[in-house]
Amino acid sequence: MTIVVLSGIVCIVTGLFFLINKDTAWSWTQWSNRIKGVKSERTPEWETFANIGAGFLIVTGVFLCFVATMLQADEKERKFSGSTVTITNSNGNERRLTREELKEFLPK
Repeated sequence: MTIVVLSGIVCIVTGLFFLINKDTAWSWTQWSNRIKGVKSERTPEWETFANIGAGFLIVTGVFLCFVATMLQADEKERKFSGSTVTITNSNGNERRLTREELKEFLPK
């Protein structure tokens, strides 16, 4: 669970960093292209795709954090589903009910 949140945070921070600091993103692109043997040219198209890539990282990070939150909530719900409730009737008799048994007494 925490690895998903951590991955989401890394995506968000990286996306924001490259969105704000274009020169570092350009340096990274030049380094990557140099390894591939490709000539680098900083064009308006590169700027556009850099913005799209940074935006994609941010959206992906938010999505990962959201999914982790939903999974955690689902896990808590599953833990609750196994718990029991003790009820006492008017005669003072106690009875332990599971969640499924308790549903029988609730209005539908």
